[in-house]
Amino acid sequence: MVTSTYEHRRNAGDLRIGNKTFQVVQSFQYLRNIIGNANNNNKCIKERIMMGNKAYYANRQLVNSSLISRSSKLQTYRTLVRPGSESWTLTMEEERALAVCERKILRKIYGQLKEKELWRIRRIDELEAIIKGENIVRFI
Repeated sequence: MVTSTYEHRRNAGDLRIGNKTFQVVQSFQYLRNIIGNANNNNKCIKERIMMGNKAYYANRQLVNSSLISRSSKLQTYRTLVRPGSESWTLTMEEERALAVCERKILRKIYGQLKEKELWRIRRIDELEAIIKGENIVRFI
């Protein structure tokens, strides 16, 4: 597979080495990451967010349980659900999508706040204070 920012360089033919021929592909999966010839991670990141959502909904009973402490729920999120790879380079759009996904789950873990007889969701700055700046974008 040839990666390049120029389209005409990416459409090279099959590679021959000796008597072996290697077929040119548009993308392939390696170590749970989709590697493509367009040199971007967009598909991979969307797939990992989707897998994180599936893992969250599979473990939703744990998150909603009042018998489990918040620290245990957070540890479960960080080890089982959190999508991410420490080798990704992210665009602003991808950072935003990952942050939205993480905030959704953290709001479920930490619940709502009651202010003067009204319940409200936690704001972004309150979630950042709770996790002490260890958000998913800094993790990646």
